[in-house]
Amino acid sequence: MLVPALLNAVTQYVVWTATFGFLPILAKELGATDVLQSRMVSTQVLLTVLGSLFATIVVKRIGAGRLSTLGFIFLTIGIGAAAFGSSLLMLFVSQFCIGAAYGINNPVLMGMSIQDVEENERSTAMGLHQSVYGFGMFGGSWLSGVLANVLDIRLMFTVTTFVCLVMSLLVARMYRNG
Repeated sequence: MLVPALLNAVTQYVVWTATFGFLPILAKELGATDVLQSRMVSTQVLLTVLGSLFATIVVKRIGAGRLSTLGFIFLTIGIGAAAFGSSLLMLFVSQFCIGAAYGINNPVLMGMSIQDVEENERSTAMGLHQSVYGFGMFGGSWLSGVLANVLDIRLMFTVTTFVCLVMSLLVARMYRNG
């Protein structure tokens, strides 16, 4: 129950750090208008919806663990595109991948957190899951702000890319059988 919640905290950390935090700042530095910044966020939200739909369709075929691994791969590519991309197109790629990852990971990890819990304890398990991933929203954004202030935005994204890469490898190893 706790492992999927911690994995979702990492997902939330990346989503809130990137999409709702520092990607708009980076886009502005690359010359994006306010309208273009809004389109970037809308891209992420649209891909979140499509990622959730995709997850619903394929989770039983490939397994929740493999699907979550795919989500973390998308998350790593997305944050890496922000860290190393030097154009607005790369930031759109970043939002595309992060949105797909969020759409996949959020429902799949929530489901994984309650799948082995007795029916009468599921609301408590879901509350715990949401509390843990809520820390990822707040704590991740705070930590990213500190890192961006001390290092700079690109290095903060690089550190976050490394975190996602490590998590992708761990998730793949933990759930290699589905």
